[in-house]
Parts: sequence; structure tokens; C-alpha cells
Amino acid sequence: RSENERKSNELEEAKKLQEQCSDLMVKKLGVEHPDTLTSIGNLALTLKALGDHAGAKKIEEQVVALREKHSGPEHPDTLKSIGNLSFTLRALGEHSRAKRLQELVLNLMKKKLGLEHPDTLTSMENLALTLREMGNLADAKSLEEQGLDLRKKKLGIEHPDTLKSMSNMASILLDLGKLIDAKNLQEQCLSLMKKHLGLEHPDTLRNMGNMAFTIKALGDYANAKNLE
Repeated sequence: RSENERKSNELEEAKKLQEQCSDLMVKKLGVEHPDTLTSIGNLALTLKALGDHAGAKKIEEQVVALREKHSGPEHPDTLKSIGNLSFTLRALGEHSRAKRLQELVLNLMKKKLGLEHPDTLTSMENLALTLREMGNLADAKSLEEQGLDLRKKKLGIEHPDTLKSMSNMASILLDLGKLIDAKNLQEQCLSLMKKHLGLEHPDTLRNMGNMAFTIKALGDYANAKNLE
């Protein structure tokens, strides 16, 4: 049995258990109880892992509506649920709606948590990714630069979140056709990832693949082959 089949079977088992758990919580606590909403939200995450984004969207929209009603639009749990919904919308190609929700979450997090809070920076990163997928590279670059600078200041250049931002920034530069800048940033990022995450870490391997693509785009096929 392949690794993918094993993971799929595990996710299906998790889905069944989460459905049972959610049904029991609805009966015992009611659908509007915070613990019930957390359980239902976890089920939506499993559905996404199984590729059922439409099913996850339906659940997450219900969770957001109930959290807004009972906890308010600015509660951390509400903001987290809105963020989860925005991921699902982006996966479904509903980028405009995802962008509106992410802008809402980012503005509220800036207000409630401050610009340098890790959750605020994650929201900034998510919005930048959506802008990039929409082709709005100028705004994506501006937002990513801001997030990267803040992460360097707050977490240090060697932190995994900073390295992730650095890798995303390099991808935006590549999209903008700034191949040399992208390559230089990828080289710096890859060196730090090898040192602090290890050669076999998924982020290291992903950045290695991205760098190979950039080097190939620059016409250096020999070095690109060494990275692939």
C-alpha cells in the first residue's frame, strides 16, 4: 500500500470520528457552543485535506456566521475561522472574496494585536499570497516586503517563519522577472534552511526546486540540474 493510500485512509477515519464527535456535541452542547464550533471547524480542515473544498466551505461559512453572532467579529476565534474560510475560497478560485476576508482579518488583527504580532504577520503573508495568485504582483511584493522586514526584526533572519517569507518574496521577484534578485534571495534562503532546518526538510527541498527553476530561467542548465 502506497504512502498516499495510507494517508487517505487515515484522513477518512479521522473524518468519521470527527463527524461522530460533532454530532454528539451538537446534541449535548448545541450547535452554537464554542467547543462544538471548534469540532465542526476541525472536520472542515479534514475535508480540505481530502480535497473536498466545497464541503469545507459550507461548514466554515456556518462556523463563521455562528462565531460572529455569539463571540463578535473581532474575537480571535472568529478571526481564525474567517482565515480558514479564506483559504478554502482561494483553493476554490474565489480570490476576490478571499481577498476581502483576508483584508478584514488583517485590519482587525492590526487593531487588536498590533502590527508585529505573529498572527498579524501570518495574515499579512496570506493576503500577499492571494494578491500574487490574482496577478497583483506590485501589492503582493509591497506586503511581503513589509512582513519580511517585521519578521527579521521580531524573530530574526534564521527563524522558520522568516525563511518562509524570504522564499515567498523570492517567488514574487521571479514572477516580476527580477531573476537575479530572486536567485540571490533564494541562495541566501537555501543556505540558512540547510543550516537550521536540514537538507531533507520540505521547506528546504521546496526552495531548492524553486532555485533550480530560477537558475534554469537564467540559462544556467548545468547548475539547475545539480539542484533538481
